[in-house]
Amino acid sequence: YFLTAIFLLSIFLSLANAQPAYQWVLKRSGSSLGGPIDYNKFNPNIVYYGSGSTIYKSTDRGETFFITGTSIPTSSEIKNILLDDNNPGTYLVAIESSPDKIMKTTNDGQTWTISLNNATFSYFGIPMTEDPSHPDSIYTMNSINFLRSPDFGNTWVTLSSATGSNSAPCDIEVFPDTSIILIGDNGTGIFKSTDYGLTWS
Repeated sequence: YFLTAIFLLSIFLSLANAQPAYQWVLKRSGSSLGGPIDYNKFNPNIVYYGSGSTIYKSTDRGETFFITGTSIPTSSEIKNILLDDNNPGTYLVAIESSPDKIMKTTNDGQTWTISLNNATFSYFGIPMTEDPSHPDSIYTMNSINFLRSPDFGNTWVTLSSATGSNSAPCDIEVFPDTSIILIGDNGTGIFKSTDYGLTWS
């Protein structure tokens, strides 16, 4: 009786701890590079996805998507999207083009302006990221040049070119509430700045 009880208990515990199998469902087909999805941090129901030259929007946490705005001029691939969470309908899109660009819209993609032109981004990378503590501050790398926009893409300032990376990196990570930034790329490794990108090691 005791052994039977132990056996039944072990079966119960194994069933209780069993995880259901994950299932994935295609919600929006497309083709992109880098990080083509972003959501509004104050309203996670709002999700954007970019493919080719088209921006898709979801208002139900990615359950359904619809085209928003107009096609992004000259875009062949969308590398990443950054939403201005405080201003719905305003966002930046880094695109693969000839040359690469960062485009900005303030009316949900109805019109586009060039934020940064004549850029060279990493082919597979995510070329821009925001400072989590200062969301209007956006960082990017144009070839070997490290740039910052203090006003969500309206203007850009080159902070440094001696980052150690010999090309645009695959990723930029900004640590919240610090002056620490990391960049990393295939073939050159990871480089660190502790002064908001002015100097690197």
